[in-house]
Amino acid sequence: MREETGLQVSITGTTGVYQFISDSNDPVILFQFIASHSGESLRMTEEDIVEAKWIRLSDLIQTEERMLRNAANMKSIAKNLLENPIFNLSFFHED
Repeated sequence: MREETGLQVSITGTTGVYQFISDSNDPVILFQFIASHSGESLRMTEEDIVEAKWIRLSDLIQTEERMLRNAANMKSIAKNLLENPIFNLSFFHED
């Protein structure tokens, strides 16, 4: 499958589902997946994506909030990734 940056990925797990209000005051339900990729370069395919880059979770937590979309929520999700387990996809659907 291809994700929004154009990378070919294989979903390997999930950290769960997150619900929050975005910076633009819209309700969001985010299904967070863990994936592996084939090693190809990022290439934007969506008009809404201005920039994409690799960043360590620990660096994301330290990033200035003005540099992130929905910063408080993204930092919370990053902390969750560092502190909590990754769940098997059966979390959403039993085989």
